[in-house]
Amino acid sequence: MLWDDDYIVEFCKSNDVPVYKRDPDDGIDTVGKAGGNHAVFGLKFRILREFLQLGYSVLLSDVDIVYLQNPFNHLYRDSDVESMTDGHDNMTAYGYNDVFDEPAMGWARFAHTMRIWVFNSGFFYIRHAIASIELLDRVADRLARQENS
Repeated sequence: MLWDDDYIVEFCKSNDVPVYKRDPDDGIDTVGKAGGNHAVFGLKFRILREFLQLGYSVLLSDVDIVYLQNPFNHLYRDSDVESMTDGHDNMTAYGYNDVFDEPAMGWARFAHTMRIWVFNSGFFYIRHAIASIELLDRVADRLARQENS
């Protein structure tokens, strides 16, 4: 459990619940106090990065997620990121092969691309890997620079 409240940290420790409390960080504090909503949202990716750097894989869950079963029993762990989808039908939820036909290209006329609607950033498993750390860096950087909408 990640927390930044001394009372909760002590409560977790007294009940043998693993807890992680970050040391103060002026960069994160500044974004948290004065950043726009995208920048503040992006802070979780910077914090996740710390866990991946330490060699841990992480199941991230927002507070509005309810578990009816152990989520780890339903992970395939065959990719660096497994995520819940915000797709609205089977094609957008699971992805589909989009094919563009360009006859002028001759034998290579069919360009295939995998299309996935959108991953839900409130519930996902991310495996410790260099590519995962690089992904978190790109997402955090983009959110830090993106204008609020």
